[in-house]
Amino acid sequence: MTDPISTLRKDPEDLARHILERLAIEHSEMNGAVSMAADLIRALADSIKMMEPATFLNSITLWREKDPAANGPSIVQGIVSMLEETVMEWDLMSRQTRFLWNLFHKARSQFVTVIKKEDDNSQVPGSEQFLADIADRIPGVIYQFYVKPDSTMGVSYVSGRSREILGVDPGLSERFPSFLSHLAPWCKDSFLESVHKAVANESDWEFEGEYIKDSGESMFFTGKSTPIKIGDTVQFNGVILDITARRLAEEKLTDSERKFSVIADLMPQVIFEIDEKGNVVFVNKQAFEFFGYEESDFPYGFICFDHIVPEDYPRLMKDLENVALGTASPGNEYTAIKKDGTRFPVIIYVSRIMQNDRLTGCCGIIVDITQRKKAEEALRESEERWQFALEGSGDGLWDWDVPNNKVYFSKQWKEMIGFAEDEIVDSIEEWDSRVHPDDKADVYAKLNEHLEGRSPVYISQHRLQSKDGTYKWILDRGKVLTRAEDGKPLRVIGTHTDITERKHLESQLLQSQKMEAVGTLAGGVAHDFNNLLSAIMGYASLLQMKMDKHDPLYSYASHILTSSEKAANLTQSLLAFSRKQVIDLKPIALNDTVEKLHRLLERLIPEDVEFRVNKSDERLVVMADVGRLDQVIMNLVTNARDAMPRGGKLSIRIDRAAANSTFMTTNKNVDLSDHALIEISDTGDGMDKTTIEKIFEPFFTTKELGRGTGLGLSIVYGIIKQHNGYIDVRSQPGEGSVFSVYLPIAWLEPEDENDVSQIVGGIETILIAEDNKELCQLSMRVLRDHGYSVLAAIDGSMAVEMFRDHKGEIALVFLDVVMPKMNGKEAYEIIRKIDPSVKVIFTSGYTDDIVIERGVENEQYDFLGKPLTPATLLTKVREVLDRKS
Repeated sequence: MTDPISTLRKDPEDLARHILERLAIEHSEMNGAVSMAADLIRALADSIKMMEPATFLNSITLWREKDPAANGPSIVQGIVSMLEETVMEWDLMSRQTRFLWNLFHKARSQFVTVIKKEDDNSQVPGSEQFLADIADRIPGVIYQFYVKPDSTMGVSYVSGRSREILGVDPGLSERFPSFLSHLAPWCKDSFLESVHKAVANESDWEFEGEYIKDSGESMFFTGKSTPIKIGDTVQFNGVILDITARRLAEEKLTDSERKFSVIADLMPQVIFEIDEKGNVVFVNKQAFEFFGYEESDFPYGFICFDHIVPEDYPRLMKDLENVALGTASPGNEYTAIKKDGTRFPVIIYVSRIMQNDRLTGCCGIIVDITQRKKAEEALRESEERWQFALEGSGDGLWDWDVPNNKVYFSKQWKEMIGFAEDEIVDSIEEWDSRVHPDDKADVYAKLNEHLEGRSPVYISQHRLQSKDGTYKWILDRGKVLTRAEDGKPLRVIGTHTDITERKHLESQLLQSQKMEAVGTLAGGVAHDFNNLLSAIMGYASLLQMKMDKHDPLYSYASHILTSSEKAANLTQSLLAFSRKQVIDLKPIALNDTVEKLHRLLERLIPEDVEFRVNKSDERLVVMADVGRLDQVIMNLVTNARDAMPRGGKLSIRIDRAAANSTFMTTNKNVDLSDHALIEISDTGDGMDKTTIEKIFEPFFTTKELGRGTGLGLSIVYGIIKQHNGYIDVRSQPGEGSVFSVYLPIAWLEPEDENDVSQIVGGIETILIAEDNKELCQLSMRVLRDHGYSVLAAIDGSMAVEMFRDHKGEIALVFLDVVMPKMNGKEAYEIIRKIDPSVKVIFTSGYTDDIVIERGVENEQYDFLGKPLTPATLLTKVREVLDRKS
């Protein structure tokens, strides 16, 4: 027989329901008293979580076993007494259980009153309210549901939480029809069928389904009950619990398991899992091919460890035992054998699986290292062949006489770190003194491992100090040529290879990967973030449109817009870092831009810094995104300020780039003849050559911990590259720094800034396709407020159908690039075939690369990046509509 305690141990809600049903079945003659006891027990579901299920269940049942003939009142009194005694014990153990004591203490008077009520039918003031209060504490809906002989169904009681959980509160007679009407179509019939089946078979009822609230929100629920026959009517007493979170978690788990299975089967290595008893419970499909078998060879399961050679098998079992104890190394080598008898080397990596600090099994991979072993062997053979002929290769040679502690360093070895041949003493101490302190432990560990015969060759990568004090990365390799009879090394020969450049390239690759990681992160959040900001900025702009500028609330809306724009800039900054953001290039006058920033910059600069702005005598116009360009100037000025903690001079200069610029001298392929110059200079601490080489790398910073992210100049660099410009740095320690930004001159005049109050509307019909409901409603409102007729679709497919239905009426389509079913570009291609004259504007909050992948490029189509304001939308719509085809 199944132990109810072990069955219900993991779910206190099920335990409470189990107790309730037993009481209801065994003691149905008690009527109100048992109902009260059942509701009380059910109300304590949360508190049950604080105790062992066995303790609680036994406390309910022991008294019954002692007094099988107990009548109704004594049953109630027994429940109270047993629970009260148990709670008193727990109260001494844990302060958290005092809630139980207080609740039962209050409940005792209610139970005694109920017992008295059975005797004299007197009224019990407050008892019903008490039960209602308890019912409201339960994380579910308590119900009493009945089925009559004619199959009529109804609800005779539901607890007050039905409003919160089910979202409705109809009259009692309407509750069952209401509940039934809210069931999802897929489960409505099965729900009724389950009830009829439980009634017909007089069996327990259990059901899981989906409930659709009036808001459209889905709630998955579960209900359990044991039907009780009262006369001709079957009554169900139980609780409906919201299991939406659990269902979603199960779906995610199923999806995760599916993905894992697909990935595991694609891996070229063997992936396995063993349980706590050592049984192999999972291997991926690659395991069969790995060992030369077909899946059909093992219809009852494949034990991968059986294919390790017999001489290695005991060591493998011992290593697995050490893994379980947490003392094993990350990976160990073994010899495996294929179906055809071929032996090959493998590494088995194993990791423990722990749950609640308990070992539940292990998982790992088996890697074929045949090719690696062949490569290692070939390398050793190659080194033996050319170890005496390295002087002509450019590598440094060293020859160590171990007993006499003398070392011969070749000419190339000394020149590699900047010394003449007679400037270094031939001793091991000379080499030791130049090894970087942070590398010594690793170097000597590897050297001693080889000297003691535990490794075939000595190989180490470490830093060695040059004559000028800088460090170079060295690949140091050596081998013992002769040993004494006792095995002690007598002579060791090796080489030094300068790998500084390789290390630098590896570092660049790592930085590039960091940049890509941040770009991926920014791109992932940009779309949703931009949609939210579009709604905020849009409605704030609508408020402004309907206000007088002198209205006190007008400034509040302005602050909302300003803050939203700053938030948008955060996302754009991260996207600029990876050059993925959509930029809006417009002709701007540099003098005007700097003039607008002047007052803001003055607030950032302390009084001990002399700040000057030198504007150009010539009107220089460039194509730029004004927000991004402001960001570049702000960042460079802030860095210049921080470089002068003791005060100094800081200046911004706007001018035409000089044809004889130093930047052109060092960059032969750059022509700055038609470029404008933005120069930010300071008299601060300056930088050395090494720092200058790294300042544009992501996460590099010279500021103390907590004062800089190391992303600022990387973002500046990304923005300038997107503007087809260049940036140059000149600096010396103690002499300040000069940052020069070069941007191509545009032979255009800057556009006048749009005034919201002067925006022109229209009477044309516009079709909007936007899958974000809030943005769609916002765009419709903005356009309709300015006279336009507006049709709306939630995806590209719907947009096409609406265009067909209103052919000849629609003058312009406003399409989101990325939508479900059919994206904006695909929809436009179909719409254009229906009416080639229709005009289009695309919009998106996704990054530039994703937009271009969908076939929409800024140069080819009219495009608005999110977030956008009503003014921007209205201006672009009017511009496109007024443009001649």
